[in-house]
Amino acid sequence: MTKTIQGNFKPLEFNTRADLKETFGRYSGEAAFVLNYYLAGDGGGGPKRYWSEGQAIGFYVDNGGSVTVPTGGDGSAAWLWSYVGPVNPLWFGAKGDGSTNDTSTVQAAITYSLSVYFPQTSNSFLVDKLTLLENGIYSGEGALTGNTGSASLFDIPQGANNITIDGLTLVYPSVTGDFGHYTIQVGIDSVVDEVTTKITIKNCSITGLVQFWRCEDSVIQNNTITDGLVDIRGSYNNITISNNKIYNESGTLFNAISGSNLDATPTNRGRMIITDNHIKTYVMGVEWRDWINNDITAQNNTRNIISNNTIRVFGSNVNSFGISLNAGGFNVSNNTIERDSPLDLGWGVEAVATTKNVITGNIVSGFKYGISVYSDLPATPALYNVVSNNFVKDCKVGIGTWKYARNNTVSDNIVIIPSLYTDADIHTGIQLDGELGTAGNVTKLASNNICTGNQVYFDAGGETYAQVPSMIRVRASTDALVSGNKMVFATTGTISSSSFNAISVIDCDGINITDNVFENLTDGGVGSGIRVSNNSGRNVKITGNMFINLNTGLADQFTVKPHYSIMIADNMSRNCTNPDDTFPSSYFSSSGVSKIAYAAAAPTEGTWGDGDVVLNTTAAVGWKCTVAGTSGTADATTAATTAASTTVTPSTLRQLEEGQLITIVGVTGNKTITSVDNVAGTFEIDVAADATVAAGAIAYVNPTFAALPF
Repeated sequence: MTKTIQGNFKPLEFNTRADLKETFGRYSGEAAFVLNYYLAGDGGGGPKRYWSEGQAIGFYVDNGGSVTVPTGGDGSAAWLWSYVGPVNPLWFGAKGDGSTNDTSTVQAAITYSLSVYFPQTSNSFLVDKLTLLENGIYSGEGALTGNTGSASLFDIPQGANNITIDGLTLVYPSVTGDFGHYTIQVGIDSVVDEVTTKITIKNCSITGLVQFWRCEDSVIQNNTITDGLVDIRGSYNNITISNNKIYNESGTLFNAISGSNLDATPTNRGRMIITDNHIKTYVMGVEWRDWINNDITAQNNTRNIISNNTIRVFGSNVNSFGISLNAGGFNVSNNTIERDSPLDLGWGVEAVATTKNVITGNIVSGFKYGISVYSDLPATPALYNVVSNNFVKDCKVGIGTWKYARNNTVSDNIVIIPSLYTDADIHTGIQLDGELGTAGNVTKLASNNICTGNQVYFDAGGETYAQVPSMIRVRASTDALVSGNKMVFATTGTISSSSFNAISVIDCDGINITDNVFENLTDGGVGSGIRVSNNSGRNVKITGNMFINLNTGLADQFTVKPHYSIMIADNMSRNCTNPDDTFPSSYFSSSGVSKIAYAAAAPTEGTWGDGDVVLNTTAAVGWKCTVAGTSGTADATTAATTAASTTVTPSTLRQLEEGQLITIVGVTGNKTITSVDNVAGTFEIDVAADATVAAGAIAYVNPTFAALPF
């Protein structure tokens, strides 16, 4: 029965909660204060209590904090908190001394309230796994340490949404490479269809691994993470990782930020933002993998962002990376990525078997490969990636596209070839390569890549170099464009290799090298501006380039000369020792060589210009075109002309093509066909006809070739 006592009574006061448990209230509503939980000054007294009675036996169950059933009580009455706000685990009996296992007391606090405040204590709260609740807020200046025998320190179940962890120090003594234990684990890998949303981890000091499974609309921000990583797995959407310090300086082999999609439904992938983080790591700064399906053609270049991060890689791990992507649709921009000590190891940025990434505005230094785009598999080539406006220095290969890399663009970058490596290995500013590191490759795996508007500098720094083959190197590729680049060689060192080139073309077809500038490449008597070698030759065009202060402008190192052709036109040289060291100046007309071809005999078909050269494929002889013309016979073709008009109407256009040299009976002089209109059935000539002719016979003007010693 409830006792009602009239009068004004002061609240009771107890030194410890144990003292409170030995006391029954005198009347319903009686107030009591507890000063400490165990001992004076332990901070566990908790809020004001009130006596409640008159319930059924067993109604109240002592929970170590908010409900206190006196010793010997039957559960019909208890001391209860009357409190709304964050609760303190010390109020439930946690000690925070670093040695007492506080799991049950801290979990009791979490179960009681959706807002738990962890105060700073003499040491830390030592706990096994703690399960956080949906809509919970867990904050404070306190520290928690996980027992190594538990799977995780903080566990957020799949589907437990809207949880915030703020300001805490969380320590899990992780084991190198151990992905079975986590400081914070969000979700698990066994509930495929359920997603966890609105998880926020901020302002914390974390030692160990943080893992998200199938999360959306979540934030990891302003934390310091040591000897661990942030690992995002499964489907994801709108995840932001920003302004964190992630340091793995003790040698633990963890990436700093890692992501992968292992779900069978890769369409669940969404926006990912990784920005303004400061990272130190022995392995990878940021690694992102979409292992189930790399077909991301629907993604665009701003869907995922890795920007404004500072990444420093330590140690001698061969497979070390600043940023590694096997996922598409990323904008990798304005990051600073460097090795602590430049070594012949690792990649600054790599994009593997992926499409539609934009890599721009980054500073990369000290890696073996600065920025690399490649694929080993023909089924998943590296496609439509853009590498632009980056600054790359002190890397053996500054920027490269490798193997099955197609339709990629490398533009407007600045690359400085290092003065750090003086060995006999390959040193290249920019490389478009259809085969990674295999000499003599002729399979031509790469195609349609573009290298334009770049600046490549080499300063030997007073060193003697065994081999620096190329500032720009194109190998085992088809249909590549190398245009508008500037290459500068500083003369403070010595190149001892005769294979040094500004642009080197090896085993390539369909290469267009145009409008490039090669300046100050004075290298002590070796090297060249452009060198074309091995099986290259089919539709190679070298036009509009400028050579300044070079030893050699153009060089030919052909070891095999099949029936391929090279066009060389409108190039200019200034202060070069020998503008062309393979073809003597007598091979060129005043306007420069317009075409070089290879054949077993002087040609009997095609259109040839004055000065064109044909080199024999088997013998040391060749031919030079001394009179321009078109070889062959125009079969029974006539033409109608009008005086003072450049338009000609032939009886058929079947054999007529732009560039051919012809005569028309009744019209004075040789004419060059400048264009053909297949719809109108007419063609244009370079000089207007001087007579009107109804059906003048058309004949080709056959070229004249003179034999040359070679």
